[in-house]
Amino acid sequence: MPHVPTLFFGIVLGVGFGVVIAWLLRPRPGRRMPSALWPFGLLVVGVFSFLATHAWLVHETGSLRVLGGFHWTPDAARFAASSPGTTRVEVISAFNGWEDPERVWTPGSLLMARILAASTLALLIAGMIALGRRLPSFFVWLTKFWRGSG
Repeated sequence: MPHVPTLFFGIVLGVGFGVVIAWLLRPRPGRRMPSALWPFGLLVVGVFSFLATHAWLVHETGSLRVLGGFHWTPDAARFAASSPGTTRVEVISAFNGWEDPERVWTPGSLLMARILAASTLALLIAGMIALGRRLPSFFVWLTKFWRGSG
């Protein structure tokens, strides 16, 4: 797992956002149910942002995985500059970044990466909850349409 507190925070934040969005989508007397288009859009944005953030910030080799940051420490930057063909995996391995990411990335950049990863996970979960709230009415409409009464 890249960073368990980041995953936990993202899940809690996503469930919180999802509950708020589900509350906003609740049926109200005298008003139509809001469209399912924007929860679907929220889910699509959540999926693509989560995948992009994962591809950008999570570094893997074999069974090793680490949630990286944005800026290298001065030592890691010097090491990468001294060998122009050095890959990120080699820099991470040289500084034992698989177990201690603070040796490879600055603490501030790791914090920002963790906040970004948690927020994209929260967006994904909130989109799933919001769309899940709308799915029963969609299936009712689809059933009516299929039977020819919709």
